[in-house]
Order: sequence, then structure tokens, then C-alpha cells
Amino acid sequence: MKLKLILLTFLCLFSIGAFANGPFDANPMAPQDFPAEVQVYPNPSNGVFYVEVQDTDLMQVELKVVNLIGKTVKQETIEANQRLRIDLHNQPKGVYFVHLKAGNDIYMKRIVIQ
Repeated sequence: MKLKLILLTFLCLFSIGAFANGPFDANPMAPQDFPAEVQVYPNPSNGVFYVEVQDTDLMQVELKVVNLIGKTVKQETIEANQRLRIDLHNQPKGVYFVHLKAGNDIYMKRIVIQ
């Protein structure tokens, strides 16, 4: 039942354009899986996780973490060959989506906070 609710919420958010605000409205295409050069760990986490960009082709990447209802809970810029610490201790436990925008490409990964 929870999975159905999560999937329904996710589909509703895409249909009403909740992810099309801020710096991510330039590309109307659906997000792709992260490239191998981008690591997000640990997943699941206790509220702190890291995003690491290891490719010089992705010179500057805009990062956005959103909750299941589409609210942005964190927004940062990360440079190539950098590791960024994301602290979501102040957020409720649950599922979040990490969006990265690199040039015209948008990537998305699900992360679980336990």
C-alpha cells in the first residue's frame, strides 16, 4: 500500500510539473539515471550522505534534493572532482530525490533517510 501511494505521488508530481521550478525548468525531458562518474552514498543513510562528481566533463553541477511532495529541501552547486556532504538530519525520515543538472542533462536518484 505504501509503495502504491509513493508511486502515485511521484506520478502526480511529474504530471503537475512540481520538478519544473528553479534551475531545473530548462529541460522538459524526464530525468536520467546518474552517470557512473556521480556517486551518492551511503544509501540508505541516517540523514547524512555524500554526492561526489568525478568527471571533468561535468564541470559544474547544480544539485537539488526534493521530498515526495516536490518541496526543495536542499540546493547546492558542486564542482567536478568534489565531494559534497548533504545533511538532512532536520528532515523527516523517508524517500527523497537527488536531482543533478549538468548542462542540458538532468539526472535523478532516489535516496532513503532512515
